[in-house]
Amino acid sequence: MRCPRFLFFASIMLAAGCDAAAPAAQPGAAGTAAAPAAPAAPALAGAGTRGGHFDLKDGAGAPLVVLFVRGSYCPLCVERLRALASYADAYGEAGARVVAVTLDPPDVAGATARALDLPVPLVSVDAATFRRWGLWPAAFPVPRPGDFVLDGAGRVRYARVGGEAADRASDVALLGILDSLRAAGALPLR
Repeated sequence: MRCPRFLFFASIMLAAGCDAAAPAAQPGAAGTAAAPAAPAAPALAGAGTRGGHFDLKDGAGAPLVVLFVRGSYCPLCVERLRALASYADAYGEAGARVVAVTLDPPDVAGATARALDLPVPLVSVDAATFRRWGLWPAAFPVPRPGDFVLDGAGRVRYARVGGEAADRASDVALLGILDSLRAAGALPLR
């Protein structure tokens, strides 16, 4: 009966890995190895609703919060964007930029952004982008939501992949993560 117990603990360990801050690079103390550097964010480029093309590599400098939503057909995703709009000023005060990412085509994304008066870019991308970010496993019929915090160099400092549309980090939690990463030295002071 060891196999079921092993599978249970392995599944718990895998599930726990879906919501964790990426390790910050730390110099190693004598006799210890340095912590691994935070991974670089996958490519992210698409049609933006705020003036043309968005490309992650063009916006280095400030921390970036990236929220992936399925699209306007998903009521929970629309509610998530509405909540994001109400916290846009708080993200600015925290020194972070924010971008929301959707599978909606550019015209639908633009209409959604206008209807919600969304003060951050809503970027239309293809399914391959969701796959690169680990949000659309092959066995899933729809992508999973994702919340990421990147440092100014484009490294992933926090990643959360939800199991379904309502399973995601709140704006209050993401703002707290920005503060925690800043306190730990992983993000610059404001």
